[in-house]
Amino acid sequence: MKKHALIKIFVLSLCFILLIGTLCACDGGQNEPEKEVNTQDEIHIVENNIIVDITDYARTLSNIDVPNQINGVEILGIGMSVYSGCNNLKTITIAESVKTIGQEAFRTCMSLESVTFANNSNLEVIEQRAFTSCMALSNINFGNNNHLERIGQEAFRYCTALKNIIFPGKLVDIGNNAFETCGLVSVVFPPSLKKIGSSAFALSQSLEEVTFNKGLEELGAFSFNSCFSLASIKYTGTKAEWYAINRGAEWRGSGVPGKVVPAKNVVCSNGVV
Repeated sequence: MKKHALIKIFVLSLCFILLIGTLCACDGGQNEPEKEVNTQDEIHIVENNIIVDITDYARTLSNIDVPNQINGVEILGIGMSVYSGCNNLKTITIAESVKTIGQEAFRTCMSLESVTFANNSNLEVIEQRAFTSCMALSNINFGNNNHLERIGQEAFRYCTALKNIIFPGKLVDIGNNAFETCGLVSVVFPPSLKKIGSSAFALSQSLEEVTFNKGLEELGAFSFNSCFSLASIKYTGTKAEWYAINRGAEWRGSGVPGKVVPAKNVVCSNGVV
């Protein structure tokens, strides 16, 4: 009897040990954190040095960094519509290797608040409608020594939260409707700027002050039309240089009967016109 009792105790003890081990294993599996698939190599799809798509997981992220390289491939651009409609995206940082932001790349990213470019960015162009209807976008930081030359048409149209912007010193061309219906309050254009397209800043109801620099060659039709808070227009060149600018029809006019743009004159370096 004593021998049978010992065997029974041994069997029960072994079963208890096995049960505890099983429970621990199950518990460990349940509590083990899920793998965070958040490295840029895993969320971006690259072809010919261009980011052409992102994974479904990436569309859930609120913060994304675009690096200089992905899987050893240098990143030269962000393709068409890559992040369009990513409504969780709040901030994005873009490395200096990126030269182009493609058409509609961030269109209707409704939660996007901040875009930051690295210092010494090789960015050359922001294509048409790249940030159209990013209504929460309030901060664009181009960094130091950004090489941006062209902002395409409608690129920042309907960015109503965008109050201030410092344009890069190499900017040459701002396209048609590029900042139409934006929230900008004050704008200073760099001396490098040659052309402002038609309706580029039209219907920007918060815009109060604009400074054009000597070097501007073309001011498109309706470019500041219906900016009903615009009270100050300055130009760093002379009156003769101002008159030499190709200015389109109603560039600061009013599209609303009975309403006028407050700024009637342009203050030049040697007087008022």
